[in-house]
Amino acid sequence: MNPLPNNPDTSPAAQTVGRYRVLADVGRGGMSVVYRAVDPILNRTVALKLLAPALTGDELALSRFRREATAVAGLKHQSIALVYDFGEHDRQPFIAFEWIDGPTL
Repeated sequence: MNPLPNNPDTSPAAQTVGRYRVLADVGRGGMSVVYRAVDPILNRTVALKLLAPALTGDELALSRFRREATAVAGLKHQSIALVYDFGEHDRQPFIAFEWIDGPTL
């Protein structure tokens, strides 16, 4: 299943989420998908985390996702990616994080 909203083209580079242009799929888990994306307004790369489409109607999952964004946004440490944005695109919540180059964990 393609987790990106509103675009029948399955190529991630053809997708946008809010103002972010998706470049590549970088990770998937049980609750979310993470993409490398570009913020064209601020001209920077971000890690864009989207709640899995199957969970967008699950109030508990939505609440956890919102709590994650709020909790991480309140932290500042060299080992934690900064939260730049939290929003919703076509009823699918997303969090835009600082992009950190390096190997996957």
